[in-house]
Amino acid sequence: MQLNKLVVGKRRAISLTPLIDVVFILLLFFMLSSSFIRWGAIDASFAKAAPSKENVIRRVYLADSTGQLTIDGLAMHWSALSKGLFASAARDATYVVDAAATVPAQALVTLVDKLKVAGARKVSLAGVLSARNDTQPAGGSQ
Repeated sequence: MQLNKLVVGKRRAISLTPLIDVVFILLLFFMLSSSFIRWGAIDASFAKAAPSKENVIRRVYLADSTGQLTIDGLAMHWSALSKGLFASAARDATYVVDAAATVPAQALVTLVDKLKVAGARKVSLAGVLSARNDTQPAGGSQ
């Protein structure tokens, strides 16, 4: 009995590229199919609607840097603004300060400070009027 001699030759090397491709495809599949974020409900409480208060806007016009001003058409000097001048209803109003084009910025800052000391809670700057409107307060008729 004669056995065929086993031919021992070069062994073919197994290519690892397809194996690595399969491993990465499996990794990608499991990463996309799993969830890393825990989903759940969030308790959110929202504000309920309430009747709004009427927002009163009072216009303050500063005519010059000497302190001559008008509050809703009532002429006065800023030295007349004293602590406690405004009633409690007037304190909650929004004071919109407007000025002539010739009024320096320091005069506006001084007026805002005096309004705050007098009890105004909300003070806002409206801007500078154009030269043709310098003789009238903001919102006045022409």
